[in-house]
Amino acid sequence: MTVRVVYIRALDHASVRCEDLSSIDCDDVVEVVGALVGETERYYHVMCMRKSFAGEPTEYLVLKVLKAAVLEVRELGEVEL
Repeated sequence: MTVRVVYIRALDHASVRCEDLSSIDCDDVVEVVGALVGETERYYHVMCMRKSFAGEPTEYLVLKVLKAAVLEVRELGEVEL
């Protein structure tokens, strides 16, 4: 299966402990690079890592990025899975 490799930058949630509330007045972002293995109306599904050992099931790390929070999407190429 051939899939697109993407870079996605999106707003992210954050927990902050601080003594000065002015230090929390900024955007928190997450940057993701990986294989776009699916998407729904609300999410991009980006596979960042795949682990496989002989005789064991393959394990995937897939990040679901909320489309409403996306600031930027760039296609970087394609990869065969």
